[in-house]
Amino acid sequence: MGNKSNKSNKPIGVFLDYLVERFGIRKEIFSDYNFDTDRERISIFSASVAGKNLGGLRIKSIGLRAGRYFKDVRNNRTKLKISTDFAQMFGRYANKNILQINDDEVRKYIRGSDLENVCVSNIEEGEIIIKWNENVIGVGNYGQGRIKNQIPKKKRITKFNDEI
Repeated sequence: MGNKSNKSNKPIGVFLDYLVERFGIRKEIFSDYNFDTDRERISIFSASVAGKNLGGLRIKSIGLRAGRYFKDVRNNRTKLKISTDFAQMFGRYANKNILQINDDEVRKYIRGSDLENVCVSNIEEGEIIIKWNENVIGVGNYGQGRIKNQIPKKKRITKFNDEI
């Protein structure tokens, strides 16, 4: 496992601040969870696991990948990104930078297509949460009227029935 599994770890504190500032997700939501960092990866797991004696188990990583932090070489700044899994689990607590998409758009998006000519007034450029019928689909990157698809290829749906 990586660094300290608490919220005082610098990358974790920055990540929690990012969730508040970018998405309006309150830090209190995570009171029953711990975080862990390993290289660029941030993971979240139940706080009840933190005190367990896991004996001689060799644990490579623990929990759900919450996101990652990395150096943006273009402007030499640290960037943060939330994972699709994290957005699907905790995105319901967000109240900012959320895009509600329609049936036609969700068909395109879950197949991996970007959404073009998106006109919104209440969303800042950058990472956003994508919802369809109040279900969090994942995350995207909004800029210049376009939503860049951020759904991992292995999670995209290429065939589905017409119930959507």
